[in-house]
Amino acid sequence: MAHENLKFALQLDRKDWQPIMGAQDYGTFYMVYIRIKNYQKQEEDGVSAHTYTVDFKLQNFTGPITMGLTGSPLLSFEDITQTVDEKSQTTRWAKIKIDIAPFTVNNEIIDYKLIATEALSKGSPLAVIYNRQLPPAHIYNPNDLDNSVYLNPHAILRDGDDYMDIALRKNNSDQPFTQVIAGPPFGICNPSHSIIM
Repeated sequence: MAHENLKFALQLDRKDWQPIMGAQDYGTFYMVYIRIKNYQKQEEDGVSAHTYTVDFKLQNFTGPITMGLTGSPLLSFEDITQTVDEKSQTTRWAKIKIDIAPFTVNNEIIDYKLIATEALSKGSPLAVIYNRQLPPAHIYNPNDLDNSVYLNPHAILRDGDDYMDIALRKNNSDQPFTQVIAGPPFGICNPSHSIIM
């Protein structure tokens, strides 16, 4: 079974914490949870607004760096077309965009209003798209490694007074190696898909 087929089940009528994403960044494994507290539909001049009052929680489980929530989450929708066995299929995906940063202690966003032009619908997929922010510039400057108090373990290896850049490519591919600039590469698997129940 491909890992892309493993999904969380997000139940719209549950009022407790439900997982929507897991990731490992900067050596820390963490998960993000949502609690859907209220839903309201409003009509004005023939335009619908769907408002979900939610809480988000980020739980750090293992690792040396505290990850935290920043910014303002967004709810949007997108049609995604996939070809399987030479057949194209278009599916309407809900997407929650959230910002996550290392060295950030904030682990909750409370009573947040996610507003969208359409409602979440049962049986539809949900993807959590996260923007992983860089470590603060005062502790990590990739252009001045000698004066950085933190070295990104996904981009730099230290060898005494020397530093080695890390470059990656998918195994058994002909792609050229690409240098890791900021955090871990986004190609690393992280569970971030749900089915809305």
